[in-house]
Amino acid sequence: MQRIIITTARYSELVNTQTIVYCKAEGSYTRLVLENNKQILISRNLSWLENFIESSLFIRPHRSFLVNLGYINRVFVNEGKIGLTKGVDIPVSRYKSKQVLEALHKFCLE
Repeated sequence: MQRIIITTARYSELVNTQTIVYCKAEGSYTRLVLENNKQILISRNLSWLENFIESSLFIRPHRSFLVNLGYINRVFVNEGKIGLTKGVDIPVSRYKSKQVLEALHKFCLE
């Protein structure tokens, strides 16, 4: 279990990375969506977060999203998106579709 300190404009919070469902880029900011539907907006870009957290647990299917592999429950290959257990669909770049499937297979085998 990895925990990270997330700092917002008002507070700092310890977050278990396994509870992060996905992260969405919003300009220079990143919105974290947690399993309890809590959302945290941080003043760091998505690339910073991607380099900071455990890479075996997350995949970047699109330039605007970082997704926890444990919350993916379907892959829409022809539609270029993945479905999450929370009912959210995340776009997948056509260049990343093979990488997403490989990462998901590897994650399921661990």
